[in-house]
Amino acid sequence: MFNNYLYLKRAVIELKSLLIDYKIIDVFSQEKDKSVFILEKKDHQKYLIFNTTANQPYILLRSKYSKAKKNTYDFFKDLKYKNITGIKISNTDRIIKLSIGEYSVLFSIRGAKTNLFLLKDNSVLESFKKIKEDDQNIFEKEIQNVEYDDRYSPINTALESFNKNELKNIFPFINSFLLNEIKIRIDENTSLNQAVNDVFYGLMTDNIAVGYLESKLRFIPESFVAANELSDKIIFDGYFEALNHYLTSNYKKDKVDEVYKIINSELEKKLSYLSNKINNLEDRVNKGSRENDYYKMGNLLLSNLHLITNDLDTIEVFDFETDNNIKIKIDKKLSPSENASRYFDKAKDEKKNYQISKVLFNQSKQEYFALLEIKSKFDQNTYLEDLRNIKEQLRIKDKILPKMNKEEINIKYYHYVIEDKYHVYVGRDSKNNDLLTLKFAKQNDLWFHARGLPGSHVVLRIENSKEVIPKNIIKATASIAAYYSKAKTAGTVPVSYTFKKFVIKKKGMEPGKVLLLKESSILVKPEIPSNVVLENDEY
Repeated sequence: MFNNYLYLKRAVIELKSLLIDYKIIDVFSQEKDKSVFILEKKDHQKYLIFNTTANQPYILLRSKYSKAKKNTYDFFKDLKYKNITGIKISNTDRIIKLSIGEYSVLFSIRGAKTNLFLLKDNSVLESFKKIKEDDQNIFEKEIQNVEYDDRYSPINTALESFNKNELKNIFPFINSFLLNEIKIRIDENTSLNQAVNDVFYGLMTDNIAVGYLESKLRFIPESFVAANELSDKIIFDGYFEALNHYLTSNYKKDKVDEVYKIINSELEKKLSYLSNKINNLEDRVNKGSRENDYYKMGNLLLSNLHLITNDLDTIEVFDFETDNNIKIKIDKKLSPSENASRYFDKAKDEKKNYQISKVLFNQSKQEYFALLEIKSKFDQNTYLEDLRNIKEQLRIKDKILPKMNKEEINIKYYHYVIEDKYHVYVGRDSKNNDLLTLKFAKQNDLWFHARGLPGSHVVLRIENSKEVIPKNIIKATASIAAYYSKAKTAGTVPVSYTFKKFVIKKKGMEPGKVLLLKESSILVKPEIPSNVVLENDEY
């Protein structure tokens, strides 16, 4: 709404009274799509800002602005130390013109082609954003006969009846919000012409209300009906005061929403992870320790060493304590005495692991309830500072995604993150499987695929080639590969995995087909594990 044509005309009229005879000291950019003019008059400085983004273009006047010492780009250098002599707007389009001696600057708002141009004699000398030569030639032709104005004129067109399409044809800048306001104002005492003039004049001169309507920040003339429904509204006399407040508030709201989503996702993920962990540990603790069972098996094997041969994987022995025969698994690769020792070692490990499981069970419950308290505070807070404190309390770090080159950006894939650290990429079809494996994956990344089955190529990004990847991460990635295969509904699926450098594609092979020079395999359940989060659907 704030960049509606009539609001921009209002901005031009205000700028005319504020900036005429101001000298241009500098023109620079330190943010993508945003340029800044430093203006000075009798030691007073002002900053004229042009935002050329497609979805939210605007012109803004500020009394303060911090120029960075590094990473700034200077342009329109011909304008330095020249005075602004006029500010106008096209009569038919959202093109604002600054007259600066023999030069002019045009701020042309045209969606994705929004740009800032430096001209002399209606010829473009320089543009803020790069523009194709053909587009520049077309633009120069279009502006040859453009007429500009710096004042508001009442509507003199005779309007007979309220017709949305007709009004849109006559006034291209009109939108559904303005149409609704016009319709509301028409009654037996107010004609259509009067209603249109009142609404347009309100945009041009009325105080501006900035407030929330249905959780969305609005920028509305105070006299409009919708302004009565705004919550937390503030009234401003001038366009630029209102716009500064609107943009600042929207920025804060966006930041609140961004931090809120991050915390909410992290809380849900951690609570789910802890809940599963507690359930598993509780089952483990309730089943008790198998220390004595392992000691018994070790002693029984020692008593029956003569029964163990290298062609058996199980032996059956008599247990005098229970007066029953029991079966004991043995390892063919080990000697009889080594098999017995293995069970004694398992008994020692079981004793230690059982105690650890009990400690972890209690610790996990405490951590779970502590998270529930944090979640309770989180659900009651909407202030940015409070949310940032909660984010810090949860030790959430801003995620830095792996850098991608131009080729990688065109690859469509699912992106998962395991335990907030390990990045997994899943191809979406045969073509993107090839791109993912051959263009995206690095030599030391791990590559996964359901063995002998149609399915997606899956890449586990290895940032540090010296790092030993934990077995649970390999298993989780393999489960994802099984999930994105034809065996998605099977109980267990064999998955091959290897380093990308051992994956090759020979000339003439079908899309998605590759050869493995070396591989390992793992048997997993097809699923998206609980410690895995879908980062985004695709790039």
